[in-house]
Amino acid sequence: GRLFTILLLGVTINTQAQGYDFSAMCNTGQTLLYKITGDSTVSVRSGNGVGGRMEIPDQVSYNGITYYVTSIQDNAFYGCSSLTYIYIPNTVVDIGVFSFASCGNIDTLFLGKNIQQISAACFHCTGINTLIYNCKNLLNRPITGSIRRSFVSYLDHTPPCGYYLTDSWNQYVYYYYHADPFYSLYGSVQHIIIGNDVETIPQSMFRWYTNVVSFEWSDNMVNVGVSSFKDCTYD
Repeated sequence: GRLFTILLLGVTINTQAQGYDFSAMCNTGQTLLYKITGDSTVSVRSGNGVGGRMEIPDQVSYNGITYYVTSIQDNAFYGCSSLTYIYIPNTVVDIGVFSFASCGNIDTLFLGKNIQQISAACFHCTGINTLIYNCKNLLNRPITGSIRRSFVSYLDHTPPCGYYLTDSWNQYVYYYYHADPFYSLYGSVQHIIIGNDVETIPQSMFRWYTNVVSFEWSDNMVNVGVSSFKDCTYD
């Protein structure tokens, strides 16, 4: 009886972790799973196995109710190696831990203007070539908020690229830097496009991007943080 209770509890926890309320198809053809988070809001729970060009919608309908898509949950698209283009709409505020990790064939990433939280390692091992940055409300470099919110969660995972250090101090340092959601982009991004809505670039936002060959931005950008482009190779 005791063993049965423990197993049942384990199944219950796992079911909750995998739970979603409904599914809906994107305009680009992928079927995504959604979790209702409020009277008029949902989070993208999962899109496992999706590929190609994917545009996450800003709103979806279910049972006659229209919901705004405001977040992407942890691990939502982890390992979706067939994805080549990702559009994150302006309604999304929060992107979870490992949400796009190990999506190694993404060429272009579009970040909507209302994103406020980009969590640890969410773009780890992606190799993105073109970054379209429209984050009007991201006023701090992502790693600052990410480490506070999800560094402990990150430590619970094995690095997605299969690299693991046995030395505890080196492991800590490895995890700290790789928890930066944009770490994998530093050496891969060649084109950065800053959208018209962006007025402020956070401190150190594009620091360490070592292979950039083109930048585009508008005259609306009026505040550039300290070291925003330091060590960036673009001339």
